[in-house]
Amino acid sequence: MNVGQALKEIRRRENLTQKEMAANIISPSFYAKVEKGYHHISADDLFDILKAHQLSLEDFIALVQMDEQENLIITFQYALANALTHSKVEEINQLLKDIQATDNLSLDAKQLLQAIGERNLYWITHDLQHFSEDSRQFISNKIFSYPDWDAKKLSIYGNFIDIYDVQTNLMFLKQILKKPFANFTKKEQFIVLAICVNFLVTEIAREKYEEALEIVEHVALFETTQDNFFIKYINEFLRQMILYLLTEDVQYFEAMQEIYRQSERLNYPLTSLLKRVSPNIDYLLQKLQNKKSSTS
Repeated sequence: MNVGQALKEIRRRENLTQKEMAANIISPSFYAKVEKGYHHISADDLFDILKAHQLSLEDFIALVQMDEQENLIITFQYALANALTHSKVEEINQLLKDIQATDNLSLDAKQLLQAIGERNLYWITHDLQHFSEDSRQFISNKIFSYPDWDAKKLSIYGNFIDIYDVQTNLMFLKQILKKPFANFTKKEQFIVLAICVNFLVTEIAREKYEEALEIVEHVALFETTQDNFFIKYINEFLRQMILYLLTEDVQYFEAMQEIYRQSERLNYPLTSLLKRVSPNIDYLLQKLQNKKSSTS
C-alpha cells in the first residue's frame, strides 16, 4: 500500500470526506490527487494532516510498505517537524545526536536528516550559523546531482531555499523559469509555485524588495487553475505587500487587508496557507507590522 492508499484507508476508517481530511492544510483537489497517486505529499503536510485528526504515525506506517530505513527516516522527520512546530531547540539537538548514533541509516540518510534538523534550528532562531557548511555542501551537491528540474530536484531546493543568498536563489529560479510553465507536470507546477512564494517570503524578510518584485510579477502571469489557486492568491497578497514596502502607499496595505478578508470568507485562511508554504511568515508579518507602526 502506498502513501495515498494508506491515507484513503485511514480517511474511510475515520468516516471523513476528502475535504475534511485535507483540513485546510492542502487543497481538497490536491489531496484527492494524492490519494490517487497523481501527486506527492510533502512529509510536513502529511504529518500535519495526521496531527490535525489525532491520527497515529505508527498506525500510518503500519499500512505503508516500508523497509526499516524508510521507517526510521519518516519517524525522525516527524519528530523533527514536531519539535519545529513547538520551537524546541534542545529537542532538535538531541534528535540530531540520535540520528548520528543510529546504525540502521545510510550516510546519505543521516546527512539529509542532519540538514533538515539544522534548517529547523535556523527557522526557529533566524540564525544561519546553525546551518553548517557540511550540510550546505550536501544539499548543493544533491541539487546539482539531478540534471533536470524534475519534482525531486525542485522539492530539495524548495525545502532549503532560505539557506542561499538572494543572488544564488535568483540564479536557480531563472534556471527553473526558463522552462515554459505548461511543460512542467501538474505536480512540478505546484512545487514551482511553492518555491516562488517561499522565495518571496524569504527575500521580503531580507528586505530585497526589487528582487522579490521581479519574481512576483512573473508568477502573476502563470495560468490560474483549481490546483494552484490558493498559491496564486498568496502571490497577489505578497505583491501588494512588496508594493507597500517599496512605496509606503497605504492603498497597497489596504489591498492586502482586503485579500486577507476575502481569504477568510472563502475558508482559505491566508496566514495558515502562508505557513504551509514558508515557515518564515511569522517573522515577516512581524516586520511588516513594525513597518506599518513606524509609518502611521
